Amino acid sequence: MSFFNELKRRNVFKVAAAYIIVGWLIMQVGDTLAPALHLPDWINSALAFFLILGFPLALFFAWAFEMTPEGIKKEKDVDRGESITHITSEKLNHVIIGLLVVAVGYFAFDKFVLDPGRDAAKIEAAVQTAQETAAEADTSDNSIAVLPFVNMSEDAANEYFSDGISEEILNALAQVGELKVAGRTSSFAFKGKGEDLRTIGETLGVANILEGSVRKSGNKVRITAQLIQASDGFHLWSETYDRELTDIFAIQDEIAETILEQLKLTLMGEQPDLIASATTDVQTYELYLRARQLVHKRDLDSIQLAVQLLRQAINTDPGYAPAHAQLGITILLESELNYGTTPADEARAAALPLLQKSVDINPDLAEGWAGLGLYYLDLPGSADQAIEYLRKSLALNPNQVDASNWLQNGLQARGKVAEATELVEQILARDPLYRPAMFNLAVKYVLTNQLDKSEALIERSEGHLGNDLGVRRVKGLHYMLSQQTLQGYRVTRDVLEEFPTDPNARIAHSVARMQLHENKAVAEHGIGWPQCVSLTRLKRVEEAASVCQAWIEISPEEGTNHYFDLLINNGRAETLLQYLHKRWPDLDAFEKDYPSFDGFGRQTMGHIALAYRRTGDDTMFADAMRRFRANIDHQRANGADNALMELADAYYFALAQNWDAALAHLERANSMGYKLTPSLSSEWEVFKELDGHPRFEAVTQDGLRRINETRKALGIEPLEQG
Repeated sequence: MSFFNELKRRNVFKVAAAYIIVGWLIMQVGDTLAPALHLPDWINSALAFFLILGFPLALFFAWAFEMTPEGIKKEKDVDRGESITHITSEKLNHVIIGLLVVAVGYFAFDKFVLDPGRDAAKIEAAVQTAQETAAEADTSDNSIAVLPFVNMSEDAANEYFSDGISEEILNALAQVGELKVAGRTSSFAFKGKGEDLRTIGETLGVANILEGSVRKSGNKVRITAQLIQASDGFHLWSETYDRELTDIFAIQDEIAETILEQLKLTLMGEQPDLIASATTDVQTYELYLRARQLVHKRDLDSIQLAVQLLRQAINTDPGYAPAHAQLGITILLESELNYGTTPADEARAAALPLLQKSVDINPDLAEGWAGLGLYYLDLPGSADQAIEYLRKSLALNPNQVDASNWLQNGLQARGKVAEATELVEQILARDPLYRPAMFNLAVKYVLTNQLDKSEALIERSEGHLGNDLGVRRVKGLHYMLSQQTLQGYRVTRDVLEEFPTDPNARIAHSVARMQLHENKAVAEHGIGWPQCVSLTRLKRVEEAASVCQAWIEISPEEGTNHYFDLLINNGRAETLLQYLHKRWPDLDAFEKDYPSFDGFGRQTMGHIALAYRRTGDDTMFADAMRRFRANIDHQRANGADNALMELADAYYFALAQNWDAALAHLERANSMGYKLTPSLSSEWEVFKELDGHPRFEAVTQDGLRRINETRKALGIEPLEQG
């Protein structure tokens, strides 16, 4: 018998045909399912590899083995007279025909049903990609970063002057609505680092970069400016200006105008004319520039020196509006509410006349309106006035990131969390390395239960700034607000060890220690409201009252909340109401000053309601409860969704004696990471009736367990029961 006939007898050809058809079907199904299941691209290649590898094995088994009524046997062990290969051949014929029918059916289905849908999706995706690419190209073509000009003067102290020139040009360009101008913080972050221009362009999201140098000698100045395409370093334009210092304002305007022409802004539509720079004498201008560069550092020593320089500038030219505005802002930054120690009332009294005079001299001075916005932002009950002035400032100069950041604070205070979040996102799109916006956006993401976005923001910030202090503060805040206490404790501890006198670092670590009920340590070494809470937990009532009242002067709304907490949970309902009625004629006036709309779920109105109930005033209790409910609902409607909001709801329902609802919110707070303990019912007496309830015991014991796990990881003795 020939070899060919033997292959036919052993059904090798039919096995090969069946294998090929089955393999083809498997590949088609894999090609369809892989994208739907989000499998990696290499999965189909691996499938094809194993199918090809299996083909010779299938042929070998068809040749060497035979199917018999007793099962599979080696071909050499089967007697030819007992062989049933002819029967197996018939079965294989049916199998092959069936597989061919399936293959043809699948081919038709794929060709006439799946393919058109896939093609349409591909076309739609291609169109969308093209549109996005075109949009990105349009945006990037109309974008620029102004890097700090290099100080080429013999005197290194003239660096303030070169930085100031750069910032003035940046501000002039920012007046053009269709031009994206990277913010000062991000642009100046690359100062002296020698970064590749392509890297800078990618980091800041701009297509063009303006860089240059300033050489100042006596009354002469030489400014060199270069406009460069970030993608390839191509020089679009360069110019050198040799001028008398008396012409410095004209030079700044001339450079800005020339750049606008080079960027062909006529393609963007009709643009407003640039506002000419405010002019003064050279001495005043140098004092102003030097002070402004100091203010950007945001540390107390620099701010205090800036105040002195700005006072000198006003003495040399009392009519120079920017100096009045900047001095007013700097005095506010020097207050205890911000970076200094000056009492808030004293700082406000000194700043207001300066800010008002700046806009009296020049009603179009964005800096002056921004300062007035900051003034009213720090004044209880004046958030709406602050918002009005800050919007006016940004209409005059949309590139003021400080004003934008202050505006979002005002919006947050009025409960407009979604609008505030959108504004901070816009700030970071323009100025991605602006630390205050990173901090505030992380807060908003956590308060609205968008932890993934907060984590992504931190990761992105670390990519740009590494182990920067501002990034570590953002990270610590994220961990603490999201109830990740172990990580928050470590980050804030490390920052405090590096900056032991920094008040923000001290408060942050005080919060972390307070979350772990290290009450004695916080009472002795902490500051601010965490110290007030820890003293309250220790029942050191008089000390706690003193700390809370001092904190009210610094942070009125937050301090008042903790002071009322202390009073109502230590049998002092009458004292609370006396304090309330002495300062506000009614609850409308109180809510105007302290709306508690910021998403932190404060229980201030709940404390007031409980005080009215304990003093037997059912009418005012009902009124306060209505306000408390409306307050919570307002925050919820604006996206607030966090453990602190759950506690506010639990407090409300406990006051309403709806214990099932109160327990449900306590359980959700626990599931979101908040660590309740068995001492909760003694800290907040409104929960006293839940003592012994199985659900209450379960949730507080779970909180205690997690606290002790964290304390153990940090080498701290476990917290005792109760």
